[in-house]
Amino acid sequence: MLLLILAATFHPYVLIYLLIPFLTFKPWSKWTYVFLGAFVAAGFALESLLGSIVDLTAMLGDTYSEEELVGEGISIFRVLVSNVPLFLTFVYRRQLFQTSSREDHLMVNLAMLNGAIMFVGLFGTAIYFSRMASFFHHCAMCRPSVVYRKVPAGPAQDVYLADDCGVYLLFRICQYPCSSL
Repeated sequence: MLLLILAATFHPYVLIYLLIPFLTFKPWSKWTYVFLGAFVAAGFALESLLGSIVDLTAMLGDTYSEEELVGEGISIFRVLVSNVPLFLTFVYRRQLFQTSSREDHLMVNLAMLNGAIMFVGLFGTAIYFSRMASFFHHCAMCRPSVVYRKVPAGPAQDVYLADDCGVYLLFRICQYPCSSL
């Protein structure tokens, strides 16, 4: 906790990592639906929340205006790719989370946070929300070790492998040349 506060003096958005202790719940339990519902509501209510968001960023030391936070949102393709892992963990939730650890839960929930922030970015400007979501891209990339141990061999592992290749291609090859993604 102290280390996060120290890091926040260099980069104030590090404070988003204060959410980590609250994200160790079992994925696809009632708390997942509360979590996702809050982000869906935030996405649809983003326009009315802009004043509060501008005030919050001002407290963190940045000066954004409402005009900067509203604009062309994140590409729907990028949002869908970010949320494919969540869909797959929902489909295979019984196999994945029967005997899972808190660390497994945390990785999936942080990947879910990445996808949820991307969803909110559909309604705002791409640069700020994708920057915030990028704090959690590594969680989506760490997910395979959890999945390959628990999903039965065969088609399910092939789907996860294809998903991982797609995520890798999107975020490593297309991220820099394709600025509209």
